[in-house]
Amino acid sequence: MHSQKPSFALAQELDEADSLGHFRERFYAPEGRIYLDGNSLGLLSRDAERTLLGVLEQWKTGGIAGWLGGDTPWFTMAEALAERVAKLIGAASDEVAIANSMTINLHQLLATLYRPAAPVVAPLWGARVGMPKAGGDLAAESTPERLTEALLQGGSPRTKVLIDAHSFPTDRYALRSHLRLRGLDPDEHIVIVPAGVSRFLDEDKIVDALRNPELQMALFPSVVYTTGQLLNLERICRAARENGVIVGLDLSHSVGILPHALDDWGADFAGWGHYKWLNAGPGSVAGLYLNRRHFAPNGMVDAGLAGWWSVHKESMFEMSDEFFPGMGASALQIGTPAVLSMAPIDGALQSVEEAGIERIREKSIAMTEFIIETADAELADLGFRIGTPREAARRGGHISLQHSEAQPLSLALRARGVVPDFRKPDVIRFAPSPLYNTFTELWEALQILKEITSTRAHEEFETTRALVT
Repeated sequence: MHSQKPSFALAQELDEADSLGHFRERFYAPEGRIYLDGNSLGLLSRDAERTLLGVLEQWKTGGIAGWLGGDTPWFTMAEALAERVAKLIGAASDEVAIANSMTINLHQLLATLYRPAAPVVAPLWGARVGMPKAGGDLAAESTPERLTEALLQGGSPRTKVLIDAHSFPTDRYALRSHLRLRGLDPDEHIVIVPAGVSRFLDEDKIVDALRNPELQMALFPSVVYTTGQLLNLERICRAARENGVIVGLDLSHSVGILPHALDDWGADFAGWGHYKWLNAGPGSVAGLYLNRRHFAPNGMVDAGLAGWWSVHKESMFEMSDEFFPGMGASALQIGTPAVLSMAPIDGALQSVEEAGIERIREKSIAMTEFIIETADAELADLGFRIGTPREAARRGGHISLQHSEAQPLSLALRARGVVPDFRKPDVIRFAPSPLYNTFTELWEALQILKEITSTRAHEEFETTRALVT
């Protein structure tokens, strides 16, 4: 909490003391706009522009030679980027793949890990036939005979998947689609942890729900996209492991804005995009994580959805009819990488790496704290309510302001040059980036919101459904 009452003068002081302020010069900002939508689409940096143009130049001047030539050959670009992203999420480089989109990666991870026909008992949890058991010695394998023995001893298939009431739609769609492909009724096999009256998720209820003996898998967000609530992922992963449940994480709203420790937490898998806090651009290639416990003893991964980019790199161009699984998470790539959509990630990571994720998180907390304090002082009497946990350790990088007229207010803000976003039913999300936003921008944006609300200027805006909000 800041020691002074929020004001323009305090905002100026905070900007003057900001050790990350110089990164702002490395980004292109929409002219005449206060851009506070970094959790939907981050702004273009000059670094990302440079690396994208560099790949275009490779293509222009060298054609197919770009696959193996240049500073970052396209053939191994995904692995080079994975090594850098792994450091941001607390993983080994071979546990990370840069590939596809978030949704396709979720389909891939479900196809690779979800095994509704496999019996589950505590000592054998997570084992696939011929693959190492989860959470144990990689040399210990589960054979068909051991699985049959488990059935005879009372083991039964686990088929249900646990999610939360606020799960992002694409996670639900992918999960329901996958269950249907397996011949299962999604309504019977998806278990939902409800949200409370505050709209926040109760972690005690999540832990209790993980004790359900019918669960095989759970999927939770790191940061809830509506409320901005940051879940205690270490606690959730530990509870999942204790109850023999494979746990996956949607990191879309946390990668690039706060530190992660996936290996230490014991997560089984995760997915995320690079276009939000990591500023890699619309449609940039996504990322996934697969814990080493799901590798074969020799490091290979048998992808649930296979393609020629899933095979061992050294044998790819042998064009063999026989499939040789690739090594590590890289085997989950499926098809030829979208190089032009991968290239900006290279440059976008540079500012994050230079700033340091710990310092980014520190400034993010200060910025969201400033929004909360200013909203309390300036907006509470106008019908606004803070819809994000006030405790710094329980919130991500954005603040949700709730108001009964949130949609027209968000439209009025955009008309006045402030760019947040709106989420149903009544949420305006403010997502300041520590790399390019300032405290004075936050003060000015909230003063504009105060003026709009006080004068009822938002009433002239129609609340017809927009294609993108």
